Amino acid sequence: MDGAANGESKCSSSMWKVVHHKARGPCGETVMDPVHAELLFVSRWRQQLPLALEGSSYPTVGALGELPAAVAAGRGIVRRKELLDALARLDPEGYGAPLSDDDESFRVLLDHRVSPAISALLYTDKSVWEDYTRPTLACSSPAGYGWVVAIAERRRQQRQSQGLRPPPESG
Repeated sequence: MDGAANGESKCSSSMWKVVHHKARGPCGETVMDPVHAELLFVSRWRQQLPLALEGSSYPTVGALGELPAAVAAGRGIVRRKELLDALARLDPEGYGAPLSDDDESFRVLLDHRVSPAISALLYTDKSVWEDYTRPTLACSSPAGYGWVVAIAERRRQQRQSQGLRPPPESG
């Protein structure tokens, strides 16, 4: 019996622990990041991928950098900007399969236009920041750290949207 037929993954059997920001908004758990949204979709669509999603109270973790990020046996840390491409290489017949020209154009539109627009709206629009983003980040963080985490994440997002380099990571 072949591995795929009995439920085993055709992909590498090493589990990838994907750490994401577990945001809690007014209506419960929410997704504030387009990469996290895609990872949720991929983990349900390609269930044979060895992904274990783990929530963090922080949007950035010193050892991993900006979330989501993964730790994979044999690969070490897979940073956010490399994560989706690495998963595509792990699953070349499914998630990593070539796209039609129309689908590739749509993916580029989402990655380069829609994703930055969502981030800009969440972190730079004053009313969205005050009414939704800041309270969500504050409620998602451990008691006493919420507002600090929210302000730090807003600054990081604003630097990123302006094309400025983030400060060097310690470690």
